[in-house]
Amino acid sequence: ETGLPSQEGPAQSAGNGKPGGSFEHRKALLVVWAILVVWALALGVWWQRLERLESELSARPGITPTATPVASITAEATPRVVATPVLEPVTRRPDRVAQDYLSLAFSFDEERAYEIIEELAKPEYAGRQAGSPAGYAAADYLVQFFREYGLQPAGPDGSYFQEFPVPYHVLASSPELTITAGGEDHSAYTPWRDFAPLGQYYAGSGEAEGPIVWANYCEHEDFDRVDVVGRIVLCRSRPGLEPLRNAVEHGASGALFIARPGTYIDRFVPYKESLIPSPIPALVITGTVVSDILAGSPLSPSDLTLTFEPVELPARAHIKVEISYGEAVGRNILGVIPGRDPAHRDEIVIVSAHHDHLGIAPSGVYWAGANDNASGIAVVLEIARQWKEHGYVPRRTVVFALWDGEEQGLVGSRYYVKHPVFPLENTVAMIQLDMVGVKGGESLLVDGAGDFAKRMAHLAESMGIETSIMEIGGSDHASFREAGIPAVLFIWWDLRNPFPTYHRPVDLPDTIEPETLAQTGYLTQLALLSLAEAEPAIEDEVAQQQAALAQGDEDAFLATASPDARESIEGWFRRWEALGAEKPAVSLENILFGTDVATATLRLTADRAGEELSFAYETRWVLDGNRWLYAGLVGRVTRGEGQGMEKAVESIYRGIAETLGLDPKPFTLYVSAEPAELKAWALDPNFKGSVWVGEGEAFIQTKL
Repeated sequence: ETGLPSQEGPAQSAGNGKPGGSFEHRKALLVVWAILVVWALALGVWWQRLERLESELSARPGITPTATPVASITAEATPRVVATPVLEPVTRRPDRVAQDYLSLAFSFDEERAYEIIEELAKPEYAGRQAGSPAGYAAADYLVQFFREYGLQPAGPDGSYFQEFPVPYHVLASSPELTITAGGEDHSAYTPWRDFAPLGQYYAGSGEAEGPIVWANYCEHEDFDRVDVVGRIVLCRSRPGLEPLRNAVEHGASGALFIARPGTYIDRFVPYKESLIPSPIPALVITGTVVSDILAGSPLSPSDLTLTFEPVELPARAHIKVEISYGEAVGRNILGVIPGRDPAHRDEIVIVSAHHDHLGIAPSGVYWAGANDNASGIAVVLEIARQWKEHGYVPRRTVVFALWDGEEQGLVGSRYYVKHPVFPLENTVAMIQLDMVGVKGGESLLVDGAGDFAKRMAHLAESMGIETSIMEIGGSDHASFREAGIPAVLFIWWDLRNPFPTYHRPVDLPDTIEPETLAQTGYLTQLALLSLAEAEPAIEDEVAQQQAALAQGDEDAFLATASPDARESIEGWFRRWEALGAEKPAVSLENILFGTDVATATLRLTADRAGEELSFAYETRWVLDGNRWLYAGLVGRVTRGEGQGMEKAVESIYRGIAETLGLDPKPFTLYVSAEPAELKAWALDPNFKGSVWVGEGEAFIQTKL
C-alpha cells in the first residue's frame, strides 16, 4: 500500500474522439514521462544512501537513532563473503567425557544455564531491544562468555561483533487516553494494563479527539450507514491492516479496538513504519475502558456483542500516541571453534539463538524475555562451556552465533546471510534455538522442511521426545533456509495455545522449567555432535570402505565393521570379490541418527567388463565407544522366535542348516517385496537363489 485511493471520481478519457483529444493525449504522456524521471532520480538518491549506510557504521558515535529509519538493510543483490577470520588451531586435552560420544552429549548443566537466564532478565537490561543502550550492555555481558569458553572471534577485524543497521522504533512518551462520558472524564488508565498503543499498518504517531462511533467489525460495509469523518471509531475486531485501512479511508481520526476474550493487553507487537504519511493513533482497550465509554449510554458492554448496527455513542475520546522512528546499530555475536580434522575443517555447522527482545516502555514496564529468548542463549553458551571444560574439539568447524534484531524481522541473521563470515556453500547445517525453556505443548516443534528436518525430528524421537514437523519460519533459521542451507528451529510451541507469557512482561525466570531446559540441551548437544562429529566420521569410514573394495583389502574393509556384524560383512565382502567388479564408488545419503544408532542409504557403483553396476540399500551404523562402525544391511526385520512366517522360515532354516552340516544359530530374517533390494543385499545382479545362508543370517527373496 502506497497511499489512500483518490476521493474523486474516475477521470474523463482524453481519447474520446472530441476535437483536441490528440493534444490532450500527448500532454498526458509528457506528464507521465516527467513523473518517471523524478521517480528515477529519487531512486538513485535512495540507492546511494543505502550504499553509504555500511561505510558509516564504524563512524557512528554510539547508538542514538537517526530521524529516518532505513527501509532496506543491504543493497547487495547477491551474497558476498567478507574477509573470513584467521583462525588458530585449537589445542585442548580431551578428558574421558570428551572421548565418549554419549557422555559428552548428555553433559549439560541446566543450573548454570538458568543463571544466565536470570541475569539477562534483570531490569538493567531493560528488555534487550536491538540497538538500545541496554541491548548493548546485554551483548557486552554475553561476549565475555565467548572469551571465557575459548571461542575465537568470528566477526570483522578480529571482533566478536558483526554490526549492521537495525530499525529502532520506540515510544517517545507514554501513550494517553481520556474518555468523556456521563458527564465525567476518565483518564486514570495505565498503559499495558488498561490499553496498549498500536504502531503498524495505518496506525502510528498522532493525536485525536472527537466523538466515539461504534463501527462493529470495522469492515468496509460497516461505514456505509455512518459518518466517521473526524471521529474515533470503536471496533470489536482484531486490530489489523483491513480494519485500520477502512477507518482511515472513511476519514476516522483515531481507532479503539476492544481486546478479544483470552487475549493479553500487554502482549507487545514491535512498531513498524506506517504505510501512509499520516497514520491515525489507535489503541487496544480492555473492558474497563469500554465500560467507561458506555457510562452515558443505555448500552452495556455485553450489549455490544449483539449490536451490529453502527451508531454514534454519547462519549468522546482523546488519544495521543508518540512513536520515534529511526535506526540504530545492531550487533550479532559470532564465535567459532575451528574443526580439528583438516579434511572437514572447511565445513561449517552453526548453532544459534537470538539475543534481543522487545525493550522497555516510557512508564518503566519492560519485556524481560526469559524464555524468549534468554533460554536459547543459555543453551548455546552451556554447550560451549561443556566443550571447553571437557577439552572437546569437533571434526567440523562450529560457529556459535547470537543474532540481534530478530524481533524486528530477522534483521541480524538476514544481514549475516548477505555478509557471511564463512562461505555459505561451506555451511552444511544450521540449528536455531528459540523459546526452549518452557513446554508450550506436549511435543517439540521442529520447524523446517525436507530431509534435514526429518533427521532432527528422528534424533529427538530416539531420545523419547515427541515431535511435530512444520514449516512456519518466524525465527532466524528462516534466513538460512531462504539461502538454501539446511536449517531447523527447535521450539516448544503449541500453535493452538501459545504461551501465556509470550511477548509479555511476565516472561520471567520463574516460569522456566529446568527439566525442559535440560532436555533441549541434551537434544541440541546430540544434534551438534551428529553433524560436527559423527557424520564426517562415517563419511571417512565409507571412504575407507571404497578404498578397501578397490584394493581387495578385506582386513581394511572389516576394520570399519562392528565386531557383532563382522562375520556377516565378511561374507558380503567375499561375494563382492567373486563379482569381479572394478572402479567401485561408494557414497552415503540420508543419514538418520538415533542416540547410538544411525541408518543411511549407501550407493555403490562399479564396472564389470564394461557393464555399469549400481546398488542402493540401507545400511546400519552403531556407536562403539567414541567410534561409529558399520553394522551391515538393513531390511524389514523380524526375529526367528516369532510366529507365522517367521516360524515357517525358522523350520526351513533349520532344515538347510542340517543339510549343510551347520549348527542352527539365532538368525535375522530380512524380507522385501523388491527384488532389486534383495540383489543389493546379495551384491550380485544375477542372484537367483531363493535362500542364501550366511553365518547366522538368512536372506529370503519373497513376494508379499
